[in-house]
Parts: sequence; C-alpha cells; structure tokens
Amino acid sequence: MPKDWRLPVTGVNFGGWLSQSDLTAKRLETFITRADFAFVRERGFNTVRLPFDARLVQARDGGLRAEGVAWLTKALEWCRAEGLRLILDLHEIEGHSFTDMSQNDLYQDPALRSRARKLWVALARHFAKEGEYLFFELLNEAVAPEARLWQDLAEDLTAAIRGVDPSRPLVVGSNLWNCAGEFANLKPTGDARTVYTFHFYEPIHVTHQGAPWVKWAAGLPLPQPYPGKAVGIEAVLGRGDTQAEAQARHLKGVWNSRRLEEALQPVLEFRARHRVPIFCGEFGVYLKAPRETQLAWMRDFTGLLVKHGFGFTYWSHRGMDFGLYYEGAPWGHLPQYSNPAHLDTELADLLAERARRVAPAAAAQGGAAAARAAARNPTPAKKARPRGQAVPAAKARKRPAR
Repeated sequence: MPKDWRLPVTGVNFGGWLSQSDLTAKRLETFITRADFAFVRERGFNTVRLPFDARLVQARDGGLRAEGVAWLTKALEWCRAEGLRLILDLHEIEGHSFTDMSQNDLYQDPALRSRARKLWVALARHFAKEGEYLFFELLNEAVAPEARLWQDLAEDLTAAIRGVDPSRPLVVGSNLWNCAGEFANLKPTGDARTVYTFHFYEPIHVTHQGAPWVKWAAGLPLPQPYPGKAVGIEAVLGRGDTQAEAQARHLKGVWNSRRLEEALQPVLEFRARHRVPIFCGEFGVYLKAPRETQLAWMRDFTGLLVKHGFGFTYWSHRGMDFGLYYEGAPWGHLPQYSNPAHLDTELADLLAERARRVAPAAAAQGGAAAARAAARNPTPAKKARPRGQAVPAAKARKRPAR
C-alpha cells in the first residue's frame, strides 16, 4: 500500500456496484467481490475508485444508514487486505445528476447543500480513524450552471469535513463533468491535502460514438475514425441546436495524439501554476467503437498520461459499456471477451504497463516539488460563501445511470 497520499493513483473504477445500479442484494453481493480487489493488486495497480450513491448510505434525516455504510466498510477492508488505496466517490446525491440537467439544484439550494454537508461530516466521523489510504471525492462530475457555484460548494464541503477530520485526503474535480478544459475556471480550494482530478473522453464523437445518450451526435455516421477527422460534422451545423453546433465546431479538424495533448493543456497549466497532485479519474472508449479505434485512442491517451506523469483510474472494471470484464449483453459477445475469464487481456495489460511507468514519470514532472509545496502550506479551505443566481447549464453528455 502506498505510504504517501501524494503518490500517483493507478487503478480502476468499480462503477455499477454501489452506484448506477439497482442496489439489490443480488447486485451488491455478486457484481463485485473480494476477487476483484485481488485483481487490482495482481495487475500492479494501487487504487480503487469506488462510486457510491447517497441513497445507499444516507437516511432521510441526514444520518447514516448502517446497512449501506457496511458496504463501504467492506470495500475498505478488502482494499486494506490487498494493500490498495480507496477513493470513495460520491457519484450521485439528491439535487445532483450528471445526466439530467433539470435535477441540478444542489449548487444553490440551501437545504440540499446542508444535506450534502451532513453526509460528508457523518462519513468523516465514521472513518476518522482510517489512514491516508482512504480518500473522499466530494462529488463526481459537477455540472453547476457556473464554475463559481461549484467552487463555492467544493470549498463548503471541504470546510465541513475539515471540522471533523483535519487530514483526510480529498479529491476535487473541475466543473462540467470534470472536463480538462474547465480547469481554466477552477481554483484551488485552499486545502493542502487535496488532490485534483479530471475526466477525459475527448473527442466525444470517437469515445462515445453510437452511445444513445449523446443525443446531439445521433445523426453522425458510424464508425468514426481515430486518428482522423470527424465524419459528417457539417450535417450538425445549421440546425439551430446551439449545443450541437458548439460541439461540432470543437470537433473539427484532425484528432490524434497531438490534439489530445492540446486538450490537456488547461490541466497541465493548473498543475504547473499551483503545484498540486492531479490524476485522471475516468477515461475510456464506448464499446460500439471499432476495436482498432478503441486501442489506438487508448494507446495515445495513456501514453500522454505517462508522458505528463498523471495517475489514473480507468472507467470501468466490469460492464458499464466500457469494462475490462464483460459477460453477457450487450458487449460480452465481442472477441476480446471470448475467454473463460471474460477479460479484455490486451487492454488490461496496456493499463498495467502504463501504471508501472507513471510513478517515475510523475517524479520527473515535478511531483516531489508539488509534495513539498503542499507540506509547506497546511492551511485548510475556508467555508464557501453563498452567491447569486446563474444561467442554465449545458445538457449532459455522459453515460446514463443504470
């Protein structure tokens, strides 16, 4: 188990278990087991990012549901047994949805914000004796109407946790689905034990080609190439759909490793300016894409993670339309899963190889300097101040809850 919370994260997401699932007893008891945690260790990774939903662990009065928290505790025990770190990622909570923009009142509704604070305070108290192998990720893929509203909430939740636990490592992403471009609008929370995170699915017409929840791209022809130019973008223009046209204009031109690296620049600049640790919390290619496209994109992007010393957690371990493991519909028939383990060995091997190279690369990119800067500044974040009203946010573009 890594002994320093600042060391690069390498691992996978256990999506679809405690979040984006029906949370039935069968799902909880069989979808992820101790063997999955052992797999993470055996592949040479050091971290599990565990999405969980507030409805699993929070009672109506704001307190904790013992039967739900028991699953977080079990995951933590299995991580400890395998020498892994655990990121508890608050994936969904009342007032926040990364798929339905009409449900995002969390950022400005005092009652909903209070409920989120109560949840994190209760979890901080419950896990207060755990070491720094346990991380709290304040919210998955914030989609506030304005970046400043998410900034306020992130600082508010940070301050609430720090009132109970002064040293728990925290994770904060950027607004609008943790996208790299929004790091231009993100500010450090002021907390010296916070790691920052981004998600990367650029360009969306490649990584989510054919995904039914990316409505604006429904008319694009398939398959979409990578590397190469987006096909059929012109048909999206001139239809009067502001978001679709903005996406289409963004996607114009050739997409290759150089273009992906350009999309990472706001994250690189944020790290250089503030000397803070950053990792990529989600990335992957929807399984409807041609296999050669998936692997080409994965090789290029993970190569950039190594080049720039970014740790990562791949989306996702099992199922969820991106999984390393897939058994049954809709993608278990694909050739990469036609083995007794139903494991995409080629992709798992690529990620393991990248993980082995990340730590040296991070050191070369100045990770030690970032750690020294954090050690010199132990000041926690100040509590956020309420601010004014904002304009509606853009429509969600990621996978649906399932």
